[in-house]
Amino acid sequence: MRSLSPDLNYLTAGACLAFLAALSACGDRRMSPTSPTLVAPAFSHAHHGAVVGDRVSPLDHLPGHVGLSVLPNYGSALGGDLVTITGTGFVPGATVMFGLTPAMTVTVVNDTTITATSPAGLEGWVDIVVTNPSGQAFTLAGGFIYPLDQTVTGVTTVTFTPTGPMPRAIQIMAGSSVTIVNNDLVPHDMRSNPHPFHWDCPELNQIGFLAAGASGTSAPFMAAATCGFHDHNDPENQNVWARVVIVPTPALPPQAPGEGPAPAPYPDNSYGYRVR
Repeated sequence: MRSLSPDLNYLTAGACLAFLAALSACGDRRMSPTSPTLVAPAFSHAHHGAVVGDRVSPLDHLPGHVGLSVLPNYGSALGGDLVTITGTGFVPGATVMFGLTPAMTVTVVNDTTITATSPAGLEGWVDIVVTNPSGQAFTLAGGFIYPLDQTVTGVTTVTFTPTGPMPRAIQIMAGSSVTIVNNDLVPHDMRSNPHPFHWDCPELNQIGFLAAGASGTSAPFMAAATCGFHDHNDPENQNVWARVVIVPTPALPPQAPGEGPAPAPYPDNSYGYRVR
């Protein structure tokens, strides 16, 4: 990631003093555990620039940014999903808000971890706000999403069109792969959230760059998870966000002795005799 600070070795004395004065006036935009509120940096997003969240959306984040992470960051519109919030500076009695609605339950595990139960919510992204009894607040913009589209089961293919992915959310069994077909007019570079690290579900990263008309298949998803993905070259474009929900493969019921499939018949050899 390109440094946001100029090389002081190449500045004149006057320019150096002007830069230091501007830096002092603006302050450090990276938040620390003692900051009263964690807010996204004020400068605009470039391909590897500003940050909206930490680990929960496709957007970039700055090195050294101290913020919140929420896992999982998807949940039912009916609420009731247990999420884990990590950060720094949490104290007993802290509250958690999902947008304008308080969490159903909040447990402060320690000063870096909170578990909370999501309330019911409307479709779309909401901010996660943790507030200590002192009033100190930590905000993760767009930290949790209620389903934007009905999750479709029984399919393993997502087709990108000029109007977006179809379907936008699919549910598959663990052990399955996902195929993305790019029927859009422009290429897409499909990667797992979060941007730019893509570490939540690396199976998706196998798809990679898709020219218009191309398709690609992920590695098999072996564990239950909810995996958001996006276009690496257009991470802020919500129209090309989609997700895959991986559920565990149902266990086979135990078989009683003597049950099970019948053994395969012995094959015939070229002379018509049974081969054992």
